[in-house]
Amino acid sequence: MSGLSSESSGYQHSNPSHHLDRRYSKGVEFKDAPIVDPRFYEQPAWVYYANGPRMHEFLREMNEEVLNKYNAVTVGELPHTPDPNKVLQYVGAGDKQLSMVFQFDIVDLGQGKEHKYHFEEWKLPEFKAIVAKWQQFIEGTDGWTTVFCENHGA
Repeated sequence: MSGLSSESSGYQHSNPSHHLDRRYSKGVEFKDAPIVDPRFYEQPAWVYYANGPRMHEFLREMNEEVLNKYNAVTVGELPHTPDPNKVLQYVGAGDKQLSMVFQFDIVDLGQGKEHKYHFEEWKLPEFKAIVAKWQQFIEGTDGWTTVFCENHGA
């Protein structure tokens, strides 16, 4: 695939039964999030937008067609991807997808287990364990990682 034609990029779909937006590797049915707790308006919808079935293919193409021409460093966001082995699929240097990622366990610290916006106390050992997990997961691999304490503006 090359270029940004409507056929290759997914900007238009000639087949209405095609339910995967090729640009983002996510469904385009715009389903409501599953109701996991009816007490709250906000419901987790990440099953519809995180780690789409063709995401690795699209990241490889992005690197091949564009980024490799500039010796660019890429940083992706991987919320809802708690398994280090899944993260390594994105950051392994040999696979040419992303240079490194922000992994959101550290941002989620203090969020309520029942509801994201209900603060939950945490202790320093929990913080240290998250940092250790995401610094050590690349040991013995060709992947990179990041260090950060917040995402976007405070």
